[in-house]
Amino acid sequence: MFNYLKSGLIIIFCLEILAYFIYIPLLKKQKVKQAVRGDGPKNHLKKSGTPTMGGLIFGIFIILGYIGGLKLLNVPINTKTTLIIMISLIGYGLLGFIDDYLIVVKKNNLGLKANIKFIIQLVLASFIYLILLINHHPSTINIFGYIIDLSFMYGVFLMFFFSATTNSVNLSDGLDGLASGIIVTILIGCMFLGYFKNNTEVVVLSLVSIVSLLAFMFFNLNPAKIFMGNVGSMFLGGLLSIIFVILECEILLIVMGLILVIETLSDIIQVTYFKYSKGKRIFKMAPIHHHLELLEYSEWQIDLIFWAFSLVMSLLGVIMGVQLF
Repeated sequence: MFNYLKSGLIIIFCLEILAYFIYIPLLKKQKVKQAVRGDGPKNHLKKSGTPTMGGLIFGIFIILGYIGGLKLLNVPINTKTTLIIMISLIGYGLLGFIDDYLIVVKKNNLGLKANIKFIIQLVLASFIYLILLINHHPSTINIFGYIIDLSFMYGVFLMFFFSATTNSVNLSDGLDGLASGIIVTILIGCMFLGYFKNNTEVVVLSLVSIVSLLAFMFFNLNPAKIFMGNVGSMFLGGLLSIIFVILECEILLIVMGLILVIETLSDIIQVTYFKYSKGKRIFKMAPIHHHLELLEYSEWQIDLIFWAFSLVMSLLGVIMGVQLF
């Protein structure tokens, strides 16, 4: 049965590569292009006009591959787990798609207003919490071996958790291949965690996602032929969030996704310090990958450093997860 799954993963990879060969020229023809921030690194201006919304393709392949993988392994797909996975992937992916669509139509980098986007993120997280509540999902969180029952506050925690994760993935998507590579390293850890916790659904979802993202990276590595867009970053944020919720080790994402935490904190620190110091900066530019760019590290060097660090933390998280969660 697992041989069928392996064959299925190869088919997904090949079909997705083919899909991008068709999709990228179509986006160029329709002028679905990325608008580069004017306040970003100056060398990024040459990226303006690169097709965006590449996350739409890998999102579709991840969803179809996940369902197909479960069927190949004869795993029921009408479960609570499958339902909340679908809501998370489709819900956050659709939010990102709407944001991208508005950006393309407006020909700028604004899209949905931040407060509207945040409210929709909270609504999606609330809906997921409601389903978890109906299905008697534990309202506890495991803080490195210490179990704390949050009761109804678990719903509030989920709102923050999903929003923080999706926004951190979005922040890390600032260099060719950076975000997709980081998510692949975290998903490798998720695959092992799912295996050790006997959660076939997480193993299948992680495997399919890794293969789909590797196919996307074939076109997204420097120099990128396509960007994932907000549809991709939001989708991946929802993907990571729901995996850690299902495995009941939400706090472990801080370890396995530490590079995402660092990216987010660097941006928060920069904005806060700039505001209260009346214009002074700690970093040359935030998030921190832009700071390294301005220190004359190449995109490939930054990618490799971040991917290696993320992979080490992901595997460390697996060891901690097996022992403490």
